[in-house]
Amino acid sequence: MQSLENAIEEQLTYDPVSGDIAHSSKCRMADGRKKPTHGKIVKTMNSGGYVQIGICLNGKSIRILGHRAAWVLHNGKFPDNQIDHINGNRVDNRISNLRDVDCSTNNTNRSKKVGRSQNLPVGVSEKHQNGKTNYRVCCWKGSVRKSTTVANLLDAVKLRAKYEKEVFKNPGESSAQRWLVDRCEKTIIHNVGIAEGVVAP
Repeated sequence: MQSLENAIEEQLTYDPVSGDIAHSSKCRMADGRKKPTHGKIVKTMNSGGYVQIGICLNGKSIRILGHRAAWVLHNGKFPDNQIDHINGNRVDNRISNLRDVDCSTNNTNRSKKVGRSQNLPVGVSEKHQNGKTNYRVCCWKGSVRKSTTVANLLDAVKLRAKYEKEVFKNPGESSAQRWLVDRCEKTIIHNVGIAEGVVAP
């Protein structure tokens, strides 16, 4: 019986700099025929927006997620926890963009939210009371919890970034900082479009 790690290493190739994953010459279909996608970079995505790859394991066709295959191909084993895409881009499988983290840390790095606060960074929500808008900032991991309410959105984003560094011991860019940069870039592009008459004010 072949292990999943061995099947991945035998049937796939990985470029850790570009993050590209391709089927190797040893990749076969369940009936033993050579896979027609041999040598081609895998670009198939699942409904969640992750790269998905088909390989053969002990005579059966299975699907695995690209970032997990990349981790195995680079480290020789599956991660201890979950794989987090540091920049929030689910198809960016460069090894420098992947890290082995617990569920709580992975969840704080989500790039998308749903509901009333979907236009705010993770860990920041709006509170409307007496005609005023305040922003609640939360960050927790296990028994460590930090929570504050501030009146200004920029202060809330800065505080969330500070909390992420303290609670998750993450020295890199926080999800709140990335949200702010992304929002600034969109605003600049929009304003340039207005100035050039391409976008309606």
